[in-house]
Amino acid sequence: MAESNLDVVLVDLGTRLAVPPPPEDLQSRVMARLASTPARSRLRRWFGWALTRLRRLWRWVVAGLLVLVVSLGAVPPVRAQVSSWLSFLGVVVRAPAPGSPVPTVQPSPPPASAGLTLSQAAALVRFRPVVPAELGLPAAVEVSGDRRLLSLSWQTSTGTVRLDQFDGRLSPRFVKTSRDAEYVEVGDTTGLWFPTAHEVVVIDRPGTQESRELPPRLAAQTLVWEESGTTVRLEGRLTRDRAVQIARSAG
Repeated sequence: MAESNLDVVLVDLGTRLAVPPPPEDLQSRVMARLASTPARSRLRRWFGWALTRLRRLWRWVVAGLLVLVVSLGAVPPVRAQVSSWLSFLGVVVRAPAPGSPVPTVQPSPPPASAGLTLSQAAALVRFRPVVPAELGLPAAVEVSGDRRLLSLSWQTSTGTVRLDQFDGRLSPRFVKTSRDAEYVEVGDTTGLWFPTAHEVVVIDRPGTQESRELPPRLAAQTLVWEESGTTVRLEGRLTRDRAVQIARSAG
């Protein structure tokens, strides 16, 4: 296995690990226990169990956030630089190799293939398309062959603006190589901002035996965030404030 693909494989494996089934007699044991317990007592026990689980979950969340903040610097804007890689909403971020050149060009994202209407694309994917009000209706709409990636594009005064969206809970879809990604606030959620040109690789049919990396390309400034359970990736020659403004108009 190529070392460059190891991070993607590990993240993808984590989304598909098999969980052992519960004991065969678990249901009968639970039902027998419920039948022997008064309804009010059962309700109290259920609430007690739920609160205990929530407290434990909250402790894990807080502990995880503390580790993350400490490891990423804890200085606003929090840097997302790591020694090897970081997975964020289905986007894998890799640190560049030591001594690799810094991109100096200002790339423009490729427009989506004009072949579908927005309503046609919405019927093909399993999520509601995100269309920022700041950009209006897209000039081009495209859906990937596996129907898991929806791409929109607009032609603006600064060039092409591209919006990719997919279900980031399934498998990694994009691999980015960046030195200076940072966390930003996008409404009530947290996004990841890439302020400079960086290499991006699209993973075709992730989570399947046909999964493969498409040829890398140089991406422009990019904002990644989550909108109603969908991972959204906005790319174009944009400032961070303008990108956040566009993202907020999608809610």
